[in-house]
Amino acid sequence: MKKVSLWILLTIMGMTSSFAQVTLGRTVFGCCGMSVTVGGTNYNYTIGEAAIGTKIGALPQLTIGFQQPIDNSLLPVTLLDFMAIQRGDDAEITWTTVWEVNSKAFVVERSVDRVNFQPVGQLPGAGESMDPRFYEWIDPGIVHLGSEVFYYRLRHIDLNGGYTFSQTEELRIVRPDQKVIVYPNPAQDQVTLQFSEDTEAIGEISLWNPLGQVIRRIPSPELNAARRFELMVSDLSRGTYILKVNQAGKVYTFRLVLI
Repeated sequence: MKKVSLWILLTIMGMTSSFAQVTLGRTVFGCCGMSVTVGGTNYNYTIGEAAIGTKIGALPQLTIGFQQPIDNSLLPVTLLDFMAIQRGDDAEITWTTVWEVNSKAFVVERSVDRVNFQPVGQLPGAGESMDPRFYEWIDPGIVHLGSEVFYYRLRHIDLNGGYTFSQTEELRIVRPDQKVIVYPNPAQDQVTLQFSEDTEAIGEISLWNPLGQVIRRIPSPELNAARRFELMVSDLSRGTYILKVNQAGKVYTFRLVLI
């Protein structure tokens, strides 16, 4: 998570409050009946409300839930993470919340074009919760649906009937006879290497120019939780390159075009 400078309110048992500048990704700086003044503006919080602070420009902005709200409005859920991972023939959709207020349900929605989404599953929300909660939904048999890529998002529904959306997560399908796929291709700033679930240890990833020279070498790449490796290429000239992936003694070669 990108770290930014934040202002947080330090209040201890009714003692005098003061602001201190720290370096954090996120922090709750108002909740539970408190009254907070930030940048000359007063914010009041009832029991069960909270605000997550991020600094944009000169003043902190109030963020809670899935996205940056307009006019500092509060959303009922703080989403810590949201991932879509291929597990065999299925998609495993997981998310973690650290705060839920009036939380009724989470609807998992799927799309093949990132525009038209359809609900594929639903789990009940926690109602009221100040503790981290982990959720999991399995979307079965997606490898047999005829698409090479799926997009997932969450629709969170509160007890009043309102709803908000999470960010959209992209899932590229790795077929049983594939060990790694590379996308997007052509690419601009970043290339994703998606490895299959049964991938053995990756020996080395290397990028070669048309003259046969190695211009980038990653000896022991670490995959993230979704079994992906992100290769930054924004500093390279446009053109055609060769991407090689060494896995268990076998070398997979890809023609990569940067535009």
